[in-house]
This record gives sequence, C-alpha cells and structure tokens, in this order.
Amino acid sequence: MMKETAIKYLSWLSWRRPWVWLLGLFLIYNLALAVVAPMLIKSQLDELVVKRLKLNLDVDGISINPYALTLNIDNLKISGKDLGQPLGFNNLFINVQLWDSLGDTWTIKEAYLTGVYGEFKRINTKTNNFTAAVNNWIASETKTTATESSATPAALPRLQIEDIRLQISRLKIIDQVPKSRFETELGPIEFQINQFSTLPNATGKQSLLLKTNTQVELSWQGNISLSPFASQGDVKLAGPALTTLADYLKDDFKVAIATTNLQAKFHYALNKPEKSDLNIVLSGIEANLQNLKVNQHPEKIPLAALKQVHFSGGELKWPEASFHLQKIQLSDGDVWAKISPQGQLNFTQLIVENNKDNSESSPWQFVNKLLSVKHVNLHYIDESTTTPSQIEVENIALDVNNFSTKAQQDVEVNGSFTLQGGQFESSAKLQLNPLANVEGAYKIAKLPAQAAQSFVDPYALIEITDGELAAEGTITSKDDVIKIQGAAQIDNFRAQEKSSGHTILTWSQLKLSRIIADLKEQKINIGRMRFDQAFADFNIFSDGTHTLTRIIKTPEHATPEAAAADATKSSDGFSYLIGRIDFENASGKFTDASLPLPFSADVAKINGSISTLDSTSHSPASVKLEGQVSEYGEMVMTGAIFPLEPTQKTRMNISFNNIDISEFSPYSIKFAGREIAKGKMDLDLEYDINESRMRGKNNIVLHDFALGKKVEQPGAVDLPLDLAVALLKDKDGVIRTDLPVEGNVDDPKFDYSKTVRSAIRKLITNVAAAPFRFLAGLVGVGQNKDLGYISFFAGRTDLSPAQSEKVKQLGEALIKRPDLQITIPGVYSASFDTAALQEEKFDAKLREQLSKGLADANIGSRKYVSTLEKFYEDSGLSPGLTELKRNAQSQASDDENENLDRLTYVKTIKEKLVAAEMVTQEDLIQLANKRAQIVYDNVILVPGINIAQIKMAAAREGGINKDNKLKLELGANLKKKTKTKKAKKTSGS
Repeated sequence: MMKETAIKYLSWLSWRRPWVWLLGLFLIYNLALAVVAPMLIKSQLDELVVKRLKLNLDVDGISINPYALTLNIDNLKISGKDLGQPLGFNNLFINVQLWDSLGDTWTIKEAYLTGVYGEFKRINTKTNNFTAAVNNWIASETKTTATESSATPAALPRLQIEDIRLQISRLKIIDQVPKSRFETELGPIEFQINQFSTLPNATGKQSLLLKTNTQVELSWQGNISLSPFASQGDVKLAGPALTTLADYLKDDFKVAIATTNLQAKFHYALNKPEKSDLNIVLSGIEANLQNLKVNQHPEKIPLAALKQVHFSGGELKWPEASFHLQKIQLSDGDVWAKISPQGQLNFTQLIVENNKDNSESSPWQFVNKLLSVKHVNLHYIDESTTTPSQIEVENIALDVNNFSTKAQQDVEVNGSFTLQGGQFESSAKLQLNPLANVEGAYKIAKLPAQAAQSFVDPYALIEITDGELAAEGTITSKDDVIKIQGAAQIDNFRAQEKSSGHTILTWSQLKLSRIIADLKEQKINIGRMRFDQAFADFNIFSDGTHTLTRIIKTPEHATPEAAAADATKSSDGFSYLIGRIDFENASGKFTDASLPLPFSADVAKINGSISTLDSTSHSPASVKLEGQVSEYGEMVMTGAIFPLEPTQKTRMNISFNNIDISEFSPYSIKFAGREIAKGKMDLDLEYDINESRMRGKNNIVLHDFALGKKVEQPGAVDLPLDLAVALLKDKDGVIRTDLPVEGNVDDPKFDYSKTVRSAIRKLITNVAAAPFRFLAGLVGVGQNKDLGYISFFAGRTDLSPAQSEKVKQLGEALIKRPDLQITIPGVYSASFDTAALQEEKFDAKLREQLSKGLADANIGSRKYVSTLEKFYEDSGLSPGLTELKRNAQSQASDDENENLDRLTYVKTIKEKLVAAEMVTQEDLIQLANKRAQIVYDNVILVPGINIAQIKMAAAREGGINKDNKLKLELGANLKKKTKTKKAKKTSGS
C-alpha cells in the first residue's frame, strides 16, 4: 500500500508533467533574482571599487524583489586613504516596470538615491581627493575598453523613468589651492525629475532645492527634454550667497562681504538644436541686495555700505554674448574712496595682478537702460599729499540712461550731489565706446570755499573760514579732446592764519571768466580774473617773524630720486594761461609789532592789472597797480613778472609819493633811538632778479624831514643822525639818496629788511664820518677831494691859490646845505711853526735896526755884518766872534780877517741869533687865530653865504699832512635854530 502510494506521488512529480517544469523555473527565477543577482551586483561593485579604484567598499545589504522587480542597496560606503572622508549613501531604490520594458524601451517607475554624503577636496591645481581613484581606473582599463571608448558615441538608450529622486544629506567642499583655505558644506539637496525620458520630443519636469550651512537656498523648477536637448524653468536664490562667494575669491579679489541678504530670480531657456550650438537665454533677471557691506580684505577697511542694491529687467543671451538690464538702482548708503601715500586708489588695488594676458577684448556687450544712484555719500581721503585731505560728498543722485558697451551708443547722464553745503548739478550726452561726442553742462552753487582746505594744507598754515563758489559751464569733446568751458566766482572769501586766527586775506568777489580746460593738452586757460575789494594784511610779530614765515610751509629736503620724481610730476602736470588779472578797489594793511611803538600803515583804493600769465612762456607779465597810502599818499607799482621763473627773471618798480613818514617813527626808534617829528617821503624802488640774484635800487626823497626826541631803545645803533640829516638836506629842505640792495633770494640767510637797514646805516655812517667829502661831491669836485681841512705853510697865515679855491668851494657847499654849520679852529704846531716864528721875529728886529741908518744893507754890506755882530755881542752868545771867524776861514792863518769866508761867517751868526729868539705859547695861539680868521674871512666872501653857518673855535695843536703842511681841520655839526643874517657881499676884508 505504501509502495503504491509512493509510486503514485513520484509519478505526480514526474519531470514529464508541465507543472513540475513551471515550479522549477519559478524556483530558479527566485533563486537567480533573490540570491544570485545580489551576489553578482556585489561582485561587480567589488570589481569596480576594490580592484579598479583600489578603494574599500562596505555594503550593508543588496536585495532584489523578484516579484516587484525592485532593487535596494542599503548603506553603501566607499573609503580609502586617498579619498579622505568616506563617500556613500543610505539607500538606492530602483523599481523597474518589467512588462513595460519588454519592448525596445526600458521603463523604470522609480529611481531613488537618498542619504548621499561625501567630500570633495581640491588639493592643488592638478589634484583632488578623487585623482588617485581616477588614475587607478584609467590604469586598469583594457585596450579593448580604450578602443571602445574612442569609438563614436552610441545613441542614447531608449529609457523612461517616471520618478527620479536624489537626496544629498551632506556634501563637504574644501579648496586648499587659495592662500586662504576655503571650506563650505552643501545639504540637504533635494533633486527630482518626473517623466524623465530619452525618447524623442519627450519632456519631463525637474525640481531642485539646495541649502548650505551658510543659509543660502537655491530652488529650481522647470522641464527638460533630451532628444533634442531643451530645458526651461525658473531659478530663485536667497540668502548670503555673495558672502560665500567673496570668501572663496578673497585672495583674487581683496574684498569681504560682511553682511548681505540676496534675493534673486530669473527664467531660463536652454536648447541644443541638431547641428547647432547651445542656446542660452536668461530672462526676467531680478536681484535685490539689502544691507550690503563690502570691506577691503584683510584690513577690514570699509569700501561700501548700501541699504539696497536692485537689479531688474535683466536678459542674458548666448551665443550672442549680450547682457541687458533695464534698471540698476543703488540707494541709501556710503562709499569710501582712498588715495594711498603712493597715489593708488583703493578700488584699483582690489584685484590681484596675475601674469595672464588680458589684452583681448571681451565679446560681451552690456546694455543698461537706467543706472540710478540715490542718497549715496562718498567719503574721499587723499594721503598722497603732505597733509592728508578728506572730502565728504553727500546725497549723490545719478541717473545714467542707455549705458552700454556697444560702439557709438549715446548715453545720457544726469547727476547732482552736495559738497559741504554746496550744490552740484550736471547733465551730459556722450558716447562711451569710443569716448566721444560729449555735450554736457554743469552748475555749482553755494559751494563753501572751505572745500579747498585740504588742497591748501600741504602748502600753507592758513584756514579758509568764509567764501562761496559758484560756477557753470559746458563739457564737450571732439577728436578725442575733452574741453571744459565756463565761468566761476568766489564771493565773500576770508582766510586766516591758523596759529593766531588773524585774518590775512579777504575779497568781496573773485570772478573768473572764459575758463577753458583742455584735458588732452593738460592746460587751463582763464580769460580774466577780477578781484573786487580784495584785502591783504601783512604782519611782523614781536618775535621778528612775519606773516609769510608763519603760514608758508617749508618743504622737507628731498632725496635726489624724490626731487627728480617731483620734477617729472611737475613737468607732466597742468599748465595755465591767465589772460588778465584786474584789481578793483583793493586794499592792504601793514603792521609791525616788533617795534617799541606798534606801527601800522594802510594802502587803499588799489586798482590796476597784471597782464597775461603763461606758465609755458618765457615772456613776462606786465604789472601796473595804483593805490592810496594813508590819507594823501599814493603808490604806483609797475614791472614784469616771469611766472615760469619768478626767482630767475623778475623786474619791478614801486613808487610811493607824498607819504607821511612821521608814522615811521617806530622804525627809526628801533633802528637809531630817535623819533621822526615830521616829513613827507617819495620812494622809488627798483628790483631786478636774475638767476636768483636780486639787485635793487631804493631812490628816496624826503621833504621837510625833521628828527624828534631821543628814545631809549636797546640794540639801536649810535649814529650821528642830526649831522647826517644836515648834510643830506639841501637848501630847499629836501633829502635825496640812493640805497642799493643786493642778495641771493634763494639763500635762507638773505633778509631784505636787514639788507635795507644795513644800507641805511652805511649811508649815515659814511656821510657823518666824512661830511666834507660828501660836500665836495655836492659842488662837483668829486668825493675824493676833502673840503674838511685847509693847509698852511710853517709859521704862515696866508692861503695858497689852491687853498683859496677850496675855501670858496666849501662856501658854495654850505649854501646847498643850510642846516649845516662848520667850525673853524685856530691851529698851530710848536714843532712845525717855532723855527719859522723865530726867523720872522729876528728878521723884524734886523729890519728895524737897519732902517735907522737910512740905508738898506744887504748880506754882504759892512753895515749888515756889523749889525749882526753887534746883536751877537749884545746877546752874550758863545763861542765868540773871533772863534766864529776862525771857523769860517777857507785856509788856516794867524790873521782872523785873512782868507775869511764872509758868507759862511754871516749865516752862522744869523742862525745862532735866530735860534736864540724866544717863541711863547701866546705867539703860537696868536698864529693859530690868524689862520682861522683868514679862512673865515675868505668863506664869507662867497656870495649868498649865511654867516650863521660859520663858527670860530679855540686854537689847538694841529697835525702835518703828507705835503708837509699844517692841517686846519674843520668841524661840522647841525646849525642851531637861531635867527641868522646873510653876510654882505664884499670884495675883501
């Protein structure tokens, strides 16, 4: 029974039965898909990852549902030393539609890849963390594979996927190539495509949502077709994307985006027609940035801070390479521009230079219908000058219409801004590419002159306190030449010295007309400059410094290289031409506080002009100015100024007429300790500067000049001023003199005022020290002839013809100098006059004795000899006459009268008698007085002489001159103020 039952079952399981075959196939199907296929997949993954990529592979599980035809791979992880961080995913799920795939098209219902993680690390410009694996893959390729890969790519397989999903949980990106290592993290990323297909004209829909660890979010919605390739959709971007981008590029672009919130969107359309290039169109581009802050890296110096940056109406096309924007708007913010000490703008230093050749022009064309800037402030700092300057430009408003890089495209610009309260407005039409056809206008109103303070600071210690600039004009360009034409005026200007706050320069109005600036030629032409009611105040302070020394900055000594650079900069700078400078009703004030009594002089009603000033010409500019000094004085200035070489070539004439010099008492007190009682002055100054050498002439004429009382003044020179004045003042009460001045104006030790004082001191000293030489010059006999002394022979009182002429010339000189008084002293010399007086006395006695005999005896007569012998015997002189005769014999003899040399004998007797005569001091004084009287008598013979100018003086010992004559030296002094009578004209006395 059991046997039969077994046979019955075995026959039921017979392989000949169909259902057994079906069961077997079913078991094999399940075994192949559920067991074998996962193993094969695992084996292929090992082949790819472990053997070819030489990496480690870990997979938690691979399963296939043979009924639903789904594939699951869980927790796949690839790791390796070269890879760095592991790469993997949590789950791969694929659902194949078997029945739909039985034809020529593979159909997949679902393809999900979730939990993807990994890292991309760029190590250098040629390698990354995947480079080793890629190299291993390439090295493991067979020749067949290489051949197949080089063959013509096969057509896309026919594939349909109803739902594709890619979910990346974390993707770390590291770039070690920049100097500043960059690192960021992407994720989660959700990517999905519905109805993905490679079939012709089939279109699917895709979406992408990407987030970063920096709160940037990117969303992408659109459709895609692969045959032919086409896609269109919309992209939105939100968050601080620019911060991340700037952080990545900060070594190439030295900027850091501190804070920003970017909202951007655009519509895209891509298509790749067969046998044609890819077409890209981005339209509806809009972007909005709020609270944008840009700093310079790494110093963190602010560059820009804008509350809003808005782009709208953008369209990009490729391959047309065009980018159009309807509007760019920048509003509510600040921009910081800075010039470094080396002269570089901070914005030009933001891009790191490289060795790439960027000479080729970009094919892109950019068009912006409207660029609008509203409520933006510019903070400008210039550190390239000696004293850094700062300018604040506020409330900038700018509209640029049709801004474009297209050739010959017209652009319209309208702008305005405020600078320290001043209003700027401008409008222009121009062509940017190339720059040409500029036609514009500008207008400036109420610009405070203080805006120029930063430009003045490097050169002068002055502070501009008041003034307003107004200007208007046009800007044009033709043949690559840009010209600015217009007019300007500065009203109510005032500048003061910084240290004291003292006002030194003002004017009611400075008007500049016909201004033309040629930017190509770097030349500025000003047709006319006119100063109305200008005023300058020049001060000498108590410490001896003056206004210019206090306000002009002395340049530091530069190295030869710096000096050469400055010279090059100067030669490359702007040149100028000023057609004419006019002064109307100008005035000035001069004050000297260094004097014992403060001195001040006013010059008013200055009118005149300076002719053309051209910095490129060696021709001089003519100067002619006239003004009023105090109440009744006048000033006239004429000359030639060489603007290019002021210290090399300058000529100037300054004339002052009818100046009340009593106001100059402080100067005379400081200089010589004397006040000026009264007087008027005419002053003619001539200056000639050639190659820095100044030669000046000061022609001075004083009318009714009189000195006042003495004033104690430390440091004043002790000069015989009264005598000098008397010598210099002519019969009409006028003093005329010349004061030459010479020096090197480039010499720091050269001081004009000291040079003038030295010339005055020299003049007075020379005149007072040699008054009679000065008088000789007055009567035309030359100052080498000294009228100060009269010569006399020994013992005589008569004047020689030469001395008579000298006395006459002295009298004529005295007539020319009525305030001068001379003194005539009697003069004698005991050693010089005694012998002559002795002989005169004896001769008088001898003549008296001889005259008694009523016969005139000569030296050979017996009466003459006997008279001498009697005088000799009566005087008791020794030796006796016998011995005298013996000594006078020509030959020895016992007879005293034999062989006697009578002439020798008589002369010996007379010499001894003369020597015996007595000459007393009274005799000498009497001789001296006679000499003084003879000079006096001859002087008063000169017609027109005033005898009050001549005074006799007591006798005194005199000296002998080189001609062996006695000198009667005259004295000179100021005439006393007494009533005088003129001497009557006589023929003798």
